[in-house]
Amino acid sequence: MIAQPKEEWGTIQGAKDEIAAKRQRGEPLPSTYTGSPWIRSSRQFPPAKFSAKDRDRIGKWLIFSPHSKVDLEWTLIEQAHRAGVMGIDAKVSSSMMMNADGTHVICVYTKDWQDEEDVFRVRTKLRRLGFTRVLYYKRDIDTRAGKYHAPGQKVSVYSE
Repeated sequence: MIAQPKEEWGTIQGAKDEIAAKRQRGEPLPSTYTGSPWIRSSRQFPPAKFSAKDRDRIGKWLIFSPHSKVDLEWTLIEQAHRAGVMGIDAKVSSSMMMNADGTHVICVYTKDWQDEEDVFRVRTKLRRLGFTRVLYYKRDIDTRAGKYHAPGQKVSVYSE
């Protein structure tokens, strides 16, 4: 269970209202959407202004969200991202990409995995939204190289 967020842009009631509005507008929610593997908060990722070198520095916090809570948790993060306080992008796996254990993954991206101040600023915002469980941070270059968690193989750069 997530704790009640402490920011006005990320209240549980506000997220529930947004979910209801999305349903009414026919917009995709991760618990039911099967039109593509991912739902993104931004229209373009990585930003067009990013060079190949810039893209190699991108990283992300990984949040594994139970299917029953993914719409709420995603909406809290999406609202924070759109308010400009949550990294450079965010995405969530749709029902098409749900993990075998019934979880979805939410990725919250930062510009530079070596910029620990920014990486942990975003982690602090996630904690304020109620994500108090341990989260893992992974470099995007490792994902593109096909590196994933396996027994005895650590792929996260940070965990907290």
